[in-house]
Amino acid sequence: MSRSNRRTFLQAEHAAADSLLRRLAPGQFIERIGLESRLDAIKEELLRLADVPDPAQATLFFGGQPVLAQEGIEAPFAADALARFQSLVEKVGVARGGGAQNKDFRLHITGIARGSFGFELTQMEEAPVNIQQAKAAVEETSGVLQYLAAEEDSFAQFMSEADPRVLKSLHEFVKVLANSSATLRFVSDSSEVALSEQHLFRAFGWMEETEPAVTEASIPGTLRGFLTGSSRQFEHMDAAGSIYKGKLGGLVSDEDLQRFAFKPCVARIQTTIVARPGRPLKKSHTLVSLHPPQDKAQS
Repeated sequence: MSRSNRRTFLQAEHAAADSLLRRLAPGQFIERIGLESRLDAIKEELLRLADVPDPAQATLFFGGQPVLAQEGIEAPFAADALARFQSLVEKVGVARGGGAQNKDFRLHITGIARGSFGFELTQMEEAPVNIQQAKAAVEETSGVLQYLAAEEDSFAQFMSEADPRVLKSLHEFVKVLANSSATLRFVSDSSEVALSEQHLFRAFGWMEETEPAVTEASIPGTLRGFLTGSSRQFEHMDAAGSIYKGKLGGLVSDEDLQRFAFKPCVARIQTTIVARPGRPLKKSHTLVSLHPPQDKAQS
């Protein structure tokens, strides 16, 4: 049971016990002691729960061919789709950096949701990763799924900028849904994404046709600027005066940026190119790491 569900249960139990207590006759001492003791225990548990934030949560609602109204869902499809979704959340979380591992973002099925056929997924309390990190990974996964309903050019731009691990997991997840003629609705604490069968089939076709070309190179030059926080951008100029702009990778820390800002350094930059027939080429850069100029290990 999630923390929020546990709080709701305890609040209802507290109201019921308090109502019983108020109806007791003056001479019912044993019953009064028992109810007062239970009320004290409930209050203590509610106080403990109030000090700890709710874990990461998400609900996946499936529809379409694998679902029989609100009564059931094909077991092989559900198992495959949930496994692929779990992998996607893990890859998004790891790509965010901070030294987290796949297992740190593991979700558990904690309930069945009605409305088509859905599954409630929750990060369990014993998970080692910070709760806020896990929540951020779930919300960023929502952002990734939103691109599946985007126009082709926007989706191609997303593919050029996405972490290759995230893109691979997304491809596998969409493949399961598209091949089964399914629909998807994703609901988290602060976002919701609805994807039709057409959205999923179209995005799957784009991903099948396009294999992003990903390369990495160590580029001596000067780190000319950066933005941290939610933006996380960088600008690096090589010795010939060429400018590389893009996003900061998850392993690049604020300390690294401050250390090398406006100084000579070696930037390890990942370049992703997405080329589709009849469409403009999409290119993006990701700063993987920074090193001193004399660091030969990354050359």
